[in-house]
Amino acid sequence: MRKNVARRVGMILAGLTVFGWSASGLWAAQPDLIIADLTYPSATPGDAVQFTIKVTNQGAASAASNRLELWLDNALRATATVPALGPGQSATLTLPSQPWIATAGGHPFWVKTDVWLQVAESDESNNERSFTIQVGTLPDVVLTAITVPSTITAGDRVAFGFTVINQGAAAAPWNLLEVWLDGVKLGTYTVPALQPGQAVFISYPMWTATGGTHNLWAKADVWLVVDESNETNNERTATIMAAGAGQADLTLRVTPPTQLVQGTPAQFTITVRNTGTATAGSHRLELWLDGAQLSGETIPSLAAGQETTVSLPRTPWVPTAGMHQLWAKTDVWLQVPEFSELNNEVSLPQLEALAADKDLVVLGVTPIRPTRSPSYTFTAVVRNRGVQAAPSSRFELWVSGVLTDIATIPPLAGGASTTLTFTASHGYPSETTQSLWAKADVWLQVPESDDNNNVFTGSFYVYPFGPITP
Repeated sequence: MRKNVARRVGMILAGLTVFGWSASGLWAAQPDLIIADLTYPSATPGDAVQFTIKVTNQGAASAASNRLELWLDNALRATATVPALGPGQSATLTLPSQPWIATAGGHPFWVKTDVWLQVAESDESNNERSFTIQVGTLPDVVLTAITVPSTITAGDRVAFGFTVINQGAAAAPWNLLEVWLDGVKLGTYTVPALQPGQAVFISYPMWTATGGTHNLWAKADVWLVVDESNETNNERTATIMAAGAGQADLTLRVTPPTQLVQGTPAQFTITVRNTGTATAGSHRLELWLDGAQLSGETIPSLAAGQETTVSLPRTPWVPTAGMHQLWAKTDVWLQVPEFSELNNEVSLPQLEALAADKDLVVLGVTPIRPTRSPSYTFTAVVRNRGVQAAPSSRFELWVSGVLTDIATIPPLAGGASTTLTFTASHGYPSETTQSLWAKADVWLQVPESDDNNNVFTGSFYVYPFGPITP
């Protein structure tokens, strides 16, 4: 009886292990196949090309043999059997056996191991890679800019300007540019043949303006006659505003002092302009700082094209050290009927006032992952947000609680910044979130106006693979 019970218990535990459970109730170790590396030579049209593919089992259990497929130009080009791999083992394959003869242009590439799901893995989502292989040089026709007159009034005959450049490495043949306004085609214009780096400016009277807001759209090589390295940068849009006859239109410009310093009184230069075609009556302007009203002012009547400038607040503001947000709006009570009520305000969300002493802050830390590399390096930007020079000090960067990089911050003049670049490489488990903690003046070598703002915190996500650039 006891033997039968023991045999049944053993069979149950064995069954649990088969289905992924160990006798202890924990998940059993599993394999995890990845495309660890993929290389191929730079190709020109006519070259015979093979791909070297490294498959690695990064799991904790052996992986059985499985099928790998390689697709190129959306067609199956090669298959191979990946041998059984123990934990940490790799296999390198060279495919296709009959080399691919490269042709000019872009070629979609895709490779996947365990394509038939023959191996039960801890992660089934990291078995493949895909990208586009570029062979030979191609042109790249780009619509880089649309030029619009600064003021447009109903009835004006308007000429829009378009700058088209070939930023590719080969000559581009002539092609057509189409221009549309509010869903109606204004015209089709010829873009001449362009050598690499050559640009052309196209401008014709195209439209008799009507008052209101209009949407302009233009695209070069609209019929796709040019085989390009990038087909997504040929078009641009613009919003056009045309004043109706006999309408005022107030605009606002705010100029802060060149430098704001803690404790030093400051005023802002405010310019209100009537860009419309009718007189704008007197109205109210308000200036707000950090969510509190700083000033209210009556702006006098302005004839068409006239402007006025005022320094506000009348009683100068005395800044505190740090970052501030400024908001200003003219005709805040909507006293003036205008062509547009959307251009009456200005926001300055990053207004910096320097401390009267020294003040080191870490503005940011950037993780950098090289192409096809599992490792990271980091850069950090440190700023002296004070007016006095800060001597050198110690900088530390910690990732997920581990001291990762140390640097010496050089002496910084008042208002100056420096970028620290670290060259040591650090690897992190894929598909994890890593925390960042960085501090300037770790050893408190710099007497500062504020020692509590020296720390930067953040995080970054570790993707399975970095971007692949052929």
